[in-house]
Amino acid sequence: MLLVEALTAAERYAPSAPETQLARGIHAYFYDTDWSIAERRLSRLTREYPNWADGHQMLGIMLRRMDQWPRAVAELEAALALDPRSLTTTAFASTARYMVGHHDAAIELARRAQMIDPSSPAPQVNEVRTLLWGLADTTSALEVLQRTPHDAVYSWMDFVLQLRGDPEGAIRLRERMPMGGQPGSRWQLAMLHRDVGNEATMRMWADSARAMSERGVEACPPAERDTGRWCLQIALAELAIPLAILGDTVAALEAVRASELEHRQFHDGYQSTIGRAFRGLALLELGHWAEATEEYRLLLSRPSFMHPPMLRVTPATRPLRESWPPFLAMLDSIEALGPFLDRSR
Repeated sequence: MLLVEALTAAERYAPSAPETQLARGIHAYFYDTDWSIAERRLSRLTREYPNWADGHQMLGIMLRRMDQWPRAVAELEAALALDPRSLTTTAFASTARYMVGHHDAAIELARRAQMIDPSSPAPQVNEVRTLLWGLADTTSALEVLQRTPHDAVYSWMDFVLQLRGDPEGAIRLRERMPMGGQPGSRWQLAMLHRDVGNEATMRMWADSARAMSERGVEACPPAERDTGRWCLQIALAELAIPLAILGDTVAALEAVRASELEHRQFHDGYQSTIGRAFRGLALLELGHWAEATEEYRLLLSRPSFMHPPMLRVTPATRPLRESWPPFLAMLDSIEALGPFLDRSR
């Protein structure tokens, strides 16, 4: 409401000002979730004011949602050239480079952001994520984790322990960390307890994740709105994971299919990758290995937070790696293509 009132006042007193044009684009993006209008408004703004960093930054952030990653990278780096000390732009540029597979550039930008504001955890999260999920480099990630005081960064330590074959250590660490309102921590704990043979504890955490995921589905906005569709495709896919762990195969598969339907109706360049990752894991848990492999192939064929090196080592995909040769063949074919941004040129 405050945004609407501020925009109304700005249009009354300074309708042609760049700040007003930026506010119109932000309103279309965040409030109306009409990304085509937001893209037109912000593109016009950057043409009219090419030396204003804020316009390029907002356009770059918005283009991620439209799955236009080459343009997103270009706009964020144009903003960075105009305002190299912007923490927000540097952090978003690091994420964009990571998503398109430019890991070295993503790490360099993350470290530059840490120099801009050493107290912010976001740049360190970007660096650790790139090292772990992009390169599966646990040694370098551990060095970053050991020098940071931020819980938001240190929470990645449990993933390092998993990759290093220490599920008991990962369990001890994760159970000490705040759970928050996300079901992911709970179903991940369920999997860890299953790995060490704690059946009863596994079911406890899986059931907790199921209940929280069901509440997440109910909390999504109405499905006729775009925000509702992207929320549902993620929430339904995540619900399928604890259902599959608990052995409720019918309900789990129904959740996967419902998530797929929402995905087809609404595609979000960033959030859809989360839904695909969840569906791939749920299908893996259900033993639908061919479908899981195809979901991962589609995930990796576009800019994504998940990259082949991590899928080659994470315990979650071990069944596919050890017993389903098409999965490794798919990873080989994706890696042979090189980073997405280089493919798209």
